[in-house]
Amino acid sequence: MEAINDLYRHELRLWLNLYLPSGELVKKVRVGSKVRRVYDAAQTPFERVLASSSAPPDQVTALQKLRSSLDPFQLGR
Repeated sequence: MEAINDLYRHELRLWLNLYLPSGELVKKVRVGSKVRRVYDAAQTPFERVLASSSAPPDQVTALQKLRSSLDPFQLGR
């Protein structure tokens, strides 16, 4: 159990936030009796932070340094 908790706290968290893109729900549109979901383009949470104007610049540079020091293939393994 400790090994799984360690994985989720460190390697998996970094891989999900820095390298794995995901789509974000923008809106829901009702078409008759069905609901159509509209998503934006897939981006990683890291890319969303870079695009945000409210992100603190010192934290953004720290994230950029962290991402450049990591190997996504090693994290995925």
